[in-house]
Amino acid sequence: MPSPCATFGPSFMECPRPASIPHWRPIRPEAKTVRRAGRALAVVRSQHAIERMPLFGAALGRACRQTTLEDVHPDLRQNARVGRPDDIRLSFDEAAAIYEEIRPSYPAELFDALFQLLPSRPEIVEVGPGTGQATKDLLARGARVHAIEIGSAMAAKLRSNLPSDRLSVSVCDFEKLDVATASADAVFSATAYHWIAPPAQTDRPASVLRPGGVIAIVDLIQVDSPSDLGFFAAAQPIYERYGQGHAGPPAPTRDRVDPAIRSALEADGRFDRVAVGRYDWDQTYGASDYRKLMLSYSGTQMMEESDRVGLLDDMESFIERDFDGRITRPLVVTLTTAVLV
Repeated sequence: MPSPCATFGPSFMECPRPASIPHWRPIRPEAKTVRRAGRALAVVRSQHAIERMPLFGAALGRACRQTTLEDVHPDLRQNARVGRPDDIRLSFDEAAAIYEEIRPSYPAELFDALFQLLPSRPEIVEVGPGTGQATKDLLARGARVHAIEIGSAMAAKLRSNLPSDRLSVSVCDFEKLDVATASADAVFSATAYHWIAPPAQTDRPASVLRPGGVIAIVDLIQVDSPSDLGFFAAAQPIYERYGQGHAGPPAPTRDRVDPAIRSALEADGRFDRVAVGRYDWDQTYGASDYRKLMLSYSGTQMMEESDRVGLLDDMESFIERDFDGRITRPLVVTLTTAVLV
C-alpha cells in the first residue's frame, strides 16, 4: 500500500485533509469558529501533565503534493480561522503566532550532549518541530533536518523563521509519512513525541534510523517546587471553575522526574544505551504572557470560546492581584536518548 505522504526536497510537502474529518473546513475570518472537541479527542484536563495522547484513527490524506510557502496556508496572511478538526493535534494551527512568541527554547547544554552522540553534520528527522524552537539549534550545529509537522500554519512559520537549504519541511503525520529505511542518524522530537501512538514511538525510529542511530526525545515537565511560590496550588480553583482542574497524578519533584519514553525504550530490545539527562529550566511570566502561554496549549484551544476567555481573564487578573503580576513555572527538561542496535 502506498504511503499517504511523499517526501520532497527543501521546500514544503503537504497532505490534504480528507472529507472524513467532518469539522475540517476553511471559513472566513469574521465567521465564528466551531468550538467542539469531536469524538476522536482525549481532552487535556491538567496544566501539570504533558498534553494527553489523542485517540487515533482518522486518515490524514491519500496523497501529498509539493507546495510553496503561500500554498501551505493560503489564508494565513489574512488570519483566517479553521473549523475544529477531529484531531486535537491540529488545534495548534489556530495559535501558531502565539506559539512562536511564547513557547520556550531549550538549554544549550542539552544540544551539546546530543551532538556528542552524533556524527558531524548528521541527518536528523525531527518530529513535531512546531515553529522551530529546537530546530534552530539543530541547524546551528550543522545538522541537515527533515522536519515533519502536522499543522500547515505551524510549518509555514517554521519555514519562514528558518530559510535554510539544510531544512526540508513535510506537512504530514510522522506515523504515515514514507521516510526511507535506515536513512537518518537521529530521530529527534522536542515536547511533541507524546502525540505519537505508543507502538509507533519505537517502531518508526527502528525503521528510519541507521544502525547505531540515536532516538532523542525532549520532554518539558512541570514539577512540584517552591519556586512557584504556591501559585499553581492557589490557581486550582480557577482551573476547576472551567472544567480544567488537575485530574492526573501530582506533579513530580525535581529529583523524581522520569520521562515516559525511558521505560518504553528500555523495554524494547532494538535499542540500547538508554540515558536520561535532566536540566532545570524554570520559566517566569508576566500575567499577560502567562495568558499567551495558556492560549498556546491544545487543551485551551479546544475549550468553548466563552469558557476559554473566562479562564484566561480570571487567571490574568488573579496573577496581577495575588502574585504582583509575575509567576514562575517550575520546569525540568529531560533528554532521553537510546541507540539502535
